[in-house]
Amino acid sequence: MRMLTFKLKPKTIFGLILLLTGVIVILVTFVGNHPAKPASKSTVVSCKTAEERVNYINSLGYKTDSNEESKEIIIPQKFNEVYNKYNEIQKQQNFDLTAYKGKTAVMYTYHITNYG
Repeated sequence: MRMLTFKLKPKTIFGLILLLTGVIVILVTFVGNHPAKPASKSTVVSCKTAEERVNYINSLGYKTDSNEESKEIIIPQKFNEVYNKYNEIQKQQNFDLTAYKGKTAVMYTYHITNYG
């Protein structure tokens, strides 16, 4: 019959505790800095009227003074690097612009009052 024993020095114990604490801090930081998954693709967002757009902005936790600016834009037929990066952000929110390439759209801008 063999016995296996470990003798740990105080420095080794301290190092293991420090390592375990570091891993926990990294995990908590990683989880805390990643927001919840975006709404599922089955969620329909209607923003046809100014009231619906303001309600949608409010549902995201932002407040607006309801003053809107709008302008007509044309989404390019071929995306450059800037549009590709912007579309990646939009895809994370389930707003893929790929189907609208080459089409005319209206861009609405609102002043957010509770940011900063």
